[in-house]
Amino acid sequence: MENYYNTLSKRHAESNISSINRASFLLSKKSDKIIFPRRKESMLAEEALKIFFKRANKRTDEEIEKIMEFTKEIKFFKDYLDKGEIEIQRKCCEKMFLQKNNAGDIVFEQGSIGDKFYIVLEGKVAVCIDDKTGEKKGDRLFKVVKTLDRGDSFGDLALLNNKPRGATIICEEECHFAILNQKDF
Repeated sequence: MENYYNTLSKRHAESNISSINRASFLLSKKSDKIIFPRRKESMLAEEALKIFFKRANKRTDEEIEKIMEFTKEIKFFKDYLDKGEIEIQRKCCEKMFLQKNNAGDIVFEQGSIGDKFYIVLEGKVAVCIDDKTGEKKGDRLFKVVKTLDRGDSFGDLALLNNKPRGATIICEEECHFAILNQKDF
């Protein structure tokens, strides 16, 4: 794991993008998506990835506060915050962990029972539904209905119920996700 982290740090250091403070993202007026300006995109790559790389029980209160700042505009958390339920967000942020997927990986498939909520920290995913006239991805035909990238989230219904997933999520490029398991919600 240490080697993986060093590779990430080296890659971001070589990109020559400077660090910025955690309040440097914008909320799009068109959606609940967090927009990270291009010159400031290293914020999550350098701060959040470092935090999520640590085991949940090894994070400091300051690091949990940073995660809470990163996630406060995500609709799932915003709904709780608007009701004054900050402890739900805190508990979730304490339990989230990092997962890396490669381009082409299927995060989950339509029809499967979900047990995780995902926040895209880096990368891009396609939200696909089965469609006989759609685009071929692997050995199946899909219709891409939406593309999600940094700051987007998906799978929140898996935390609330045990219904089948409504879509297949496929990584279009290498991705890093902050993930919350249903059992930790």
